[in-house]
Amino acid sequence: MNVLGCAIAERDSTTNSHNYRVTFYALRLGEAIGLSREKIHDLITGAFLHDVGKIGIRDPILLKPGKLTSE
Repeated sequence: MNVLGCAIAERDSTTNSHNYRVTFYALRLGEAIGLSREKIHDLITGAFLHDVGKIGIRDPILLKPGKLTSE
């Protein structure tokens, strides 16, 4: 999980802190709704890796400023 998280973070400058924020919020939500320890572990894993698809997106698309066009 750590290796994949690092690979995701290398895609752009804001992804690493974003991954940790999303993971933190997911953890707090899981605790608030009373998930079991096992379910919270699964939730943390999924939250931390939620941007794994960014690894396969080319930089001109992923890092493009502004909105994407149909091109």
